[in-house]
Amino acid sequence: MSVDVMTGGTIPVGAKSVSFTNSTGSTVYVNNCALAGFPTKVPVPNGGGSVVFSPPGPAAVAGNYSYSTSASIGGTMPVIKVQ
Repeated sequence: MSVDVMTGGTIPVGAKSVSFTNSTGSTVYVNNCALAGFPTKVPVPNGGGSVVFSPPGPAAVAGNYSYSTSASIGGTMPVIKVQ
């Protein structure tokens, strides 16, 4: 499953990484995601990329985890849903 960097998406419980898609035409930075093990600031290049949770990064726990980006998204923060 891939998460759109600008709108968010869903990953399964137990995941140890997030695969992002990015069709903005430039690198977008993901910031301030509260998902355990998620780095503080991550570049997602145009086309997409994966973020591996920091070792010994715990597996993802069910919940909704909002984050901000370096690109304008109209005031709504995207969410990674873990379910």
